[in-house]
Order: sequence, then C-alpha cells, then structure tokens
Amino acid sequence: MEDLRQRIGQSIRGQIKPRYPGHAKQAGVIAAQCQPGAYLGRYVVVDDDIDPYDLNDVIWATCTRVDPVNDTDFIRRAWSSPLDPVVPRDKKGFSSRAVIDATRPLRMDQRLSAGVRAPALS
Repeated sequence: MEDLRQRIGQSIRGQIKPRYPGHAKQAGVIAAQCQPGAYLGRYVVVDDDIDPYDLNDVIWATCTRVDPVNDTDFIRRAWSSPLDPVVPRDKKGFSSRAVIDATRPLRMDQRLSAGVRAPALS
C-alpha cells in the first residue's frame, strides 16, 4: 500500500494503485493481519485518487465504488486484544474484521496498461 492511515476507534484506511483484480483485497487482508490492526475491525482500501487522510473522500469512495456483497470480506476468529470492548468477555482473544475494497473495478484496458499481457495467438 502506498499510504496507510490508522485512526483508533474508527478504521484503517489504505491507498493503493491496483495492478490486477483482487490486488486491493489482498492488501486489505494483509493490513488486517498486522498487529496494529488487531484493535480495529474495519479496513478500507481506496484508489490512489482518494486521499486516505480525508474521511470525506473515503466515505465518498465507499458510497460510490463499493458493492456491499462483492466488495466486503469478513475475517472470522482473528487475533484480538483482551481489552477489545466489542468482544464479549467469554470470547476474548478473537474478533472479526471487515475488509472493504473501495477501489474502481479494473477494466481490461486498465489491466493491460498495468503490465498484464494477453497471451499471443498462434
């Protein structure tokens, strides 16, 4: 990720220039598994045209580029802190996380320009 912004109590927002389909989702899952991310449950990955420091930009990208069914993934039973207030006392140690891909869908011409080449016809 080119930029990563963390705000305790809200979310982790990362900026990326996707190179291939699924790239933003992979970056979000990696960010969700880092130790600083263990205290937050929401991870939003945005394109390089969105300022991850500006919450209004991130909300705009989320509202205009996210299909909730296809662009949101959940990680269940991820490591958590015993101090996490969201987790019930009897389930301390594990929590869930949401990874939201708020990037534009890659079209074929974008994938080709990013270095993915179509196979040669014989």
